[in-house]
Amino acid sequence: MENVAILIGSHGGIGSALKRELTNHHSITETLCFSRNQGESKNIIDYKNEQSIIESAQYLKNNGVIPTLVIVASGLLYNSAQRPETQIKQYSAEWAQENYLINAIGPALIAKHFLPLMPRHRPIYFGILSAKVGSISDNELGGWHSYRASKAALNMMIKNLSIEWKRKNQESRIVGLHPGTVDTPLSKPFQRNVMPEKLFTPERAAKQLLHVLLQCPAENSGALLSWNGSIISP
Repeated sequence: MENVAILIGSHGGIGSALKRELTNHHSITETLCFSRNQGESKNIIDYKNEQSIIESAQYLKNNGVIPTLVIVASGLLYNSAQRPETQIKQYSAEWAQENYLINAIGPALIAKHFLPLMPRHRPIYFGILSAKVGSISDNELGGWHSYRASKAALNMMIKNLSIEWKRKNQESRIVGLHPGTVDTPLSKPFQRNVMPEKLFTPERAAKQLLHVLLQCPAENSGALLSWNGSIISP
């Protein structure tokens, strides 16, 4: 029985490692990658253009591809012009909108067009990279307003999707995945207080995330899962 994996966002540190891990995994028969970078993949997805997502899903459908596993590895924490806010006076509508687009709206659009391609009568796995800082109950430090709020919105969307899709497929697993702190350029400015044993290489992070996703029981669909398989409180 074929197990086709779809990876959205294969250009980043974790995404690139997930691409290698999926390609080499014994249970995956084929891996197809989608990216916003022209040079990374012939299948281009732009969250600002839903039509690009529609066309990517249609590409799979036209080629008879029925994915059993989808991982969304895209995400935004900061860029060259903007860092995570530490105080509300740094908050801007434009930066918040960008965070919501990349971290919440984009993955929801992927689910809208890719979930219907997945089987209805066998286990399916749909994982989206999220973050522990999106947990409201775990927030004791504050700050990072746009990032935290966008990840909290994503976690709610994952819960909603899991409830809706359980009616279509009792064996569906739709979860958020918290990778921990991964040694990539994205996390470099925030590694100072991370214990060495809690700073993961992209390869280790990819292996852990894929293991957690594939070992997830159906009853945990809708949860935010940490890199070690534990459930993070909302």
